[in-house]
Amino acid sequence: MKRQQVVAQYLSGSIAFAVVTFVCFRLGLNLVITACLYLIVIVLLSLRGSFVLSAVFSLVGVGCLAYYFAPPDFSFRVRDPLDAVIIIVFLQPRPLSLTWCPDCASRRRRYESKAALLDLTHDTIFVRDVNDVITYWNRGAEELYGWKRNEAIGEKSHDLNQTVFPAPLEDITADLIRTGRWEGELIHTRRDGTKVVSASRWSLQRDGQGRPAATLETNNDITERNGPRKRCSRRRRSSRTSPA
Repeated sequence: MKRQQVVAQYLSGSIAFAVVTFVCFRLGLNLVITACLYLIVIVLLSLRGSFVLSAVFSLVGVGCLAYYFAPPDFSFRVRDPLDAVIIIVFLQPRPLSLTWCPDCASRRRRYESKAALLDLTHDTIFVRDVNDVITYWNRGAEELYGWKRNEAIGEKSHDLNQTVFPAPLEDITADLIRTGRWEGELIHTRRDGTKVVSASRWSLQRDGQGRPAATLETNNDITERNGPRKRCSRRRRSSRTSPA
């Protein structure tokens, strides 16, 4: 299976390079524009995580630039020193792209793996940035609130859930920033308009400079558990106020 993937990647890369080369040559595009288009193809190949594939097509790109687009045509000899400099510059970013792009792909795979694990829990978990905009929304959140992931991401969490706080939001946020954590009960509104009482836990994530970067919010539905407690509290208040 892995060999088939490698063959498919080389085949797709070859087709992409052939198409770019043919179009640029027929349109008479200059060396700089063609080099930029080659660079886009190579970066896209790098994002697929293949170091060798990117290295091979980097060398192919240099050969095509010299042979087809740097005078004299159909020769690997480059007559103009400026064209030679352009080709050298085209080759220089390769180490950066070849090391950075596979690393990005690896990080993306690790993120997707962790996100898949968070979908296994029945807890409601979502992540919001410093502006309270949702950046991650797990399956538990979809089930509890009724909003699909693509509907929730990009929305402000407190607006989407119509959150009712037990204290001013400014005080809760200040406590979160000071301690890195906050716990309490919140009232949310589902997509269908029904209310849900949640035991909420917030965890603050900081960036490399120690500044707030994101908040992980975990909510557990305690609506049914909270109902009898409120009814009992109302009965106690009623008994205290009733005449002897």
